[in-house]
Amino acid sequence: MFKGKEYYKLKFGEGGHFMTRPNWRRASDNPFSGKIPDFIGNWTSLTSLRFQGNSFEGPIPSSFSQLTSLISLRISDIYSGSSSLDFIKNMKNLTDLVLRNALISGRIPFDMAEYKNLQILDLSFNNLTGELPNSLFNMDSLTNL
Repeated sequence: MFKGKEYYKLKFGEGGHFMTRPNWRRASDNPFSGKIPDFIGNWTSLTSLRFQGNSFEGPIPSSFSQLTSLISLRISDIYSGSSSLDFIKNMKNLTDLVLRNALISGRIPFDMAEYKNLQILDLSFNNLTGELPNSLFNMDSLTNL
């Protein structure tokens, strides 16, 4: 649909997928380049956002902290710029949080137990420091860590 074109200053190459529905956005397996646009943080009714298998530059915009309706957030393969997990602090409805190879740095928040519905947590291949919060091991909903 957008092959070889620019859409919101993201460059689309050949192949891959960009799908939209009223409450979710998915752009996976595209040779995207460029920064993730800040304005996505204005899409406050989003329930699912998936940017995986791309070549984004970071950091993840702080405006994402406004996406409090998200149930699923999956971002992977960011190649420059570092982000902390501060932007997820108000996303208490998440059932899956996958930030794999997204240049996340700092600590995993100690209040992760407040994410009562979280089933999948994948923070692999990042620059996290510190210990895993004990609250992660007491979450009944968490099935994949």
